[in-house]
Amino acid sequence: VEVMHAQLLRLCEDDPTLSPADVVVMTPDVEAYAPYVDAVFATADSQRIPYAIADRSPRREQPLVECFLKLLELRDGRLEADRVGELLEAAALRERFGIAEAELPRLHDWIHRAGIRWGRDGEHRQRLGLPAVEEHSWLAGLDRILLGYAMPAGEQRLFGGILPFDAAEGGSAELAGRLLAFVDAVFTTVEELNASRSLSHWRESLNGLLERFFLADHGSEEALNGIRQALDDLARAGERAGLAEAVPLEVVANSLRQRLDMPARVGSFLSGGVTFCAMVPMRSIPFRVVCLLGMNDGEFSRQQRPLGFDLMARQPRP
Repeated sequence: VEVMHAQLLRLCEDDPTLSPADVVVMTPDVEAYAPYVDAVFATADSQRIPYAIADRSPRREQPLVECFLKLLELRDGRLEADRVGELLEAAALRERFGIAEAELPRLHDWIHRAGIRWGRDGEHRQRLGLPAVEEHSWLAGLDRILLGYAMPAGEQRLFGGILPFDAAEGGSAELAGRLLAFVDAVFTTVEELNASRSLSHWRESLNGLLERFFLADHGSEEALNGIRQALDDLARAGERAGLAEAVPLEVVANSLRQRLDMPARVGSFLSGGVTFCAMVPMRSIPFRVVCLLGMNDGEFSRQQRPLGFDLMARQPRP
């Protein structure tokens, strides 16, 4: 990508009439090159070239979409502290619960020092086929944090068998309340996801999940609309197929993941700068300069091996 950047600068020097909008860079794998394109083209010290990356899937381009899919994965999980805390990396989710990015290190420190490791409580662990032990669960750690605010004791004295965690005292109490609200929303969501519903009911439930966890603003509205559109498409597909029976979450999540992995056909194409895009037929029109990246063996031409059980691939017919 650095070589590509240098070559484009040379082309513009050789031909003053050439503008960045006249250049397209095509690659078989946009997702693999996108972070490197951003690293080179967005941080150039001088002679910065405007650019745009097209054909990226919403899941890779929007952190909110990936956060939504991770929420769905919590249903059968152990609710590990790292996985639950990772959800707070999405800005729209933090804004919903009033948590600032600068407060994340303190929250992660509290979770670790309060002894929270995994599991909602002993009952949750028992459902996973493990001993019903409360220690190092979310509820046990949150009890320590709340008790530490209620009665600071220098972490030297037990109360009701609980050792208070004093870090959340004083002005930090409000942040502890926001953490509690977030974790409570996670627990509620996990319980709701442990059911089978019709596709129309899944649409209602998952739209409610979006309202619960994400704050809609100019930075997140596009991603939220993309998820809602995928939910609507899935529900309509069920209606057209006459599917009225209940469907487990695994089927719904897999279908949503596939839909949200599909690149958008509009957006960053022909945006006024150098266009990076996938190798889609006719994409080289109307550009004056066509560049190629990533023409690696096995990626171009793509090797499409049919599945062994695909009988139509053995004897294709019109």
